[in-house]
Amino acid sequence: MLELAAYRQLATMNRHIVESRDRVDQQKRRVLALADLPDCGDAVLLLRELQCALRQLTYRRNILVRQLIRSHFWRVAGPFVHSTSKSAQT
Repeated sequence: MLELAAYRQLATMNRHIVESRDRVDQQKRRVLALADLPDCGDAVLLLRELQCALRQLTYRRNILVRQLIRSHFWRVAGPFVHSTSKSAQT
């Protein structure tokens, strides 16, 4: 049940990331269009905030993916045996 909730959260985060990328692209175009105007600074600040939010979303999604991979691997394969162990070398 928790894994299903995690996958739903992952899908939601992916959707938010796509939407954020679209907003960043729109804001970049807006900044370029306003480049010669004096109030371009506000557009640049908003672009930076959007980029920061996108980085945070991507970071949180990557953490969630790592957790899902680890939990799935542990359940399927059991404890991980490093190839540098004595039994693997002989």
